[in-house]
Amino acid sequence: MPVAPVPGGNSHSASIPPVPPVPKKPASAEKTEPTGREANPSFWTTHLSTKGQVVIPEQIRKDFGFQPGDQFVVVALNDLVFLKRV
Repeated sequence: MPVAPVPGGNSHSASIPPVPPVPKKPASAEKTEPTGREANPSFWTTHLSTKGQVVIPEQIRKDFGFQPGDQFVVVALNDLVFLKRV
């Protein structure tokens, strides 16, 4: 699904590549073992800067291997906001 530029958005609004569709798994797919992240969620506190930036805590960046310049899709659902690296 392409991402349309947001009116009044910054230069990054229009440069995000579309997210590829996720293939559906057959109903008979085998159950996989948890990797540890699924089994043990972690909770952190962070803040929103005056520039609209949110800091991802260092331990999460290390655990997931996030690097400066990584791109993310931001999904808003009800009162939740999710980040997914693309």
